[in-house]
Amino acid sequence: MTAQLRDIVKDCKFSVPKTREVWIVKDNQIRFIPENNRTFHEYRFVLVAMNAKYCTPENMIINIIPLSSKKQKQDIFVYSVSNKYEDLNSNPQLRQSSSAIINLYQPIDKKYFFSYVGRLDETCYNSIINILSTYLINNVGFDMSPY
Repeated sequence: MTAQLRDIVKDCKFSVPKTREVWIVKDNQIRFIPENNRTFHEYRFVLVAMNAKYCTPENMIINIIPLSSKKQKQDIFVYSVSNKYEDLNSNPQLRQSSSAIINLYQPIDKKYFFSYVGRLDETCYNSIINILSTYLINNVGFDMSPY
């Protein structure tokens, strides 16, 4: 991890993760399949993917979609988020060439969130949620509940 990313994590002031936001979280808390081919990092960027009504201080579980800056084989569950940010919080560590790995959608405890780094535009986020609910969850009316 670069010194700049360490400084961001060290100086962060926690707030409640919200829908469409990109955050830095502890990488070892995110499940990948298969785990044996995985490169562990200290931190990873994730997209908060849940209904806004569940983004409350009382809720300890947050649904996320991991982001990857590695070149990914393009398929229905790998969605480019390149140049799709409304707010990037001046963070050069979040590569513009990153992709959302939709099939790795999962809940994570809020205590592993360290720092807000940006927010995806609404059109991009809605496209990702449409793929998630239609092809992975197979429930177009899914309310994105973490429970």
